[in-house]
Amino acid sequence: MLKHSLHIMLAVLMGAVFGLVSTTNASALDATVYNQPGVHLENGRYWKTSCDKYSSSVVRCRTDIFATKKVAANGTYYNHNGWVFNNLTYLPSNRAAWAKNPLGKAGTWKAADGREWKTDCDTATTGGNGCRSYAMATVVVKSGAKYVAQNQWVMNNMVRFSTASTPAQTTILPAAPAIPNVPVEKPSSSANGINLARASMWDRIAKCESGNNWAINTGNGYYGGLQFNLPTWRSVNGQDFAAYPHKASREQQITVANRLYAKRGTQPWSCA
Repeated sequence: MLKHSLHIMLAVLMGAVFGLVSTTNASALDATVYNQPGVHLENGRYWKTSCDKYSSSVVRCRTDIFATKKVAANGTYYNHNGWVFNNLTYLPSNRAAWAKNPLGKAGTWKAADGREWKTDCDTATTGGNGCRSYAMATVVVKSGAKYVAQNQWVMNNMVRFSTASTPAQTTILPAAPAIPNVPVEKPSSSANGINLARASMWDRIAKCESGNNWAINTGNGYYGGLQFNLPTWRSVNGQDFAAYPHKASREQQITVANRLYAKRGTQPWSCA
């Protein structure tokens, strides 16, 4: 018994001296929408992630989000519901592996296609042991009552570095369980589906209904320039353009109004 006890004490002593017994264990990577393949439903939004091997020791994941985006057609911008790029995430890996890669060290550079890039590392925004890269990109923003394209910095990716408590993740995580009711992106109907018949009549009705405010939402259950309620909007597939009428453009609201007009004339509008 004494000999056995001495063996145990010796093992503990060696662990304390040589670090064989650790009091802080490295934790496995928690699955999130950014690092786990599959479709996720988080905070009422659908996210879709796919992952591949960026190199033999680095896993890269791409995450898209189902959202309303602006598409250009016929000289204007329209709403379209579909999958939109959100972010690239490089899972924890050894910082030294990124020594020659501009995505893993602070600085600015110009890519082969001429696009400008910048990377920030170990800041309050990126957090310790990580980098974020931004690309100069053309985005559509609202300016007054219209949408315009302008250039601005847009975050493209995150690189995470492994630490003693966050080990390198060199394999792709198991896929998330399948979930029901995943939205399917439909081909954009914006270019060919716009119907501006009776536009002057609809403008006149909108002036009476909403003061020509096509983005109005007062909280009374009626939305947009032509004051659709949600059941009526959906009954003629207004969601082809936007989930709510006031989120659709004037042209899209007129198109939906013409669909309703084909069924009920101007009866739904007291201002007609």
